[in-house]
Amino acid sequence: MIDRNTFGCCHLFYECSENGACLQTALKHLCEYNKNLENGRIFYSKNANNFDASRYAEFVNAYNNLGVPARDKFEGILYHFRHCRRAIHIERFDELIEIEKAGFIHTRLGRELLDFIYLHAFKAFYGSDYEKYNVPKNGTTKKTVVDAGKIVRDNLFHAMTDGTLDASIVTEKYCTVDNIMDNHRYNVELYRDLSKSGKRIEPIAGYDDIRESIMVANRKI
Repeated sequence: MIDRNTFGCCHLFYECSENGACLQTALKHLCEYNKNLENGRIFYSKNANNFDASRYAEFVNAYNNLGVPARDKFEGILYHFRHCRRAIHIERFDELIEIEKAGFIHTRLGRELLDFIYLHAFKAFYGSDYEKYNVPKNGTTKKTVVDAGKIVRDNLFHAMTDGTLDASIVTEKYCTVDNIMDNHRYNVELYRDLSKSGKRIEPIAGYDDIRESIMVANRKI
């Protein structure tokens, strides 16, 4: 019989991973992640089963080799990646080129953000029927897909023209910064190590405003 009080993990999942055992003594019998820890399956921290210490050393070395302005900007990006966020949308700056060449991130121009918003609006609009409308199986569904897409696209552009969504965020002034999945655990570790050293890390400027614009637009669509 399944205990309905069980939970996947709590806010201490990272500390428990560092400890190698659950820190919630009174609740560990209800924690699903604790079962993994007890069986030697650790998903987070430097203790993670697939954490590569030599790869992390290379990662830290590459970070130290960044110029000071690029390093400061990268730390602002790390702030948003500290919880394994997949991507952020920010105003472009010159140091992004250096950060990307070092292999930390991948960037896409702001106009690609339009596709991102479109996809999420499409899913929100059609819910569980998203795949049926988005991936035509044969010629008979093609018109339905086109019509469905037009509705969402029209709503999206209306959100831009009436000011709900700032149209400038899909211009080359802004870009999407992707958290490369091979790097995501090292991004988290670097952020935590910098924080533990006493370094104050500020979020990258402009991110929150853009995120809020996207959320407002998606709710309206």
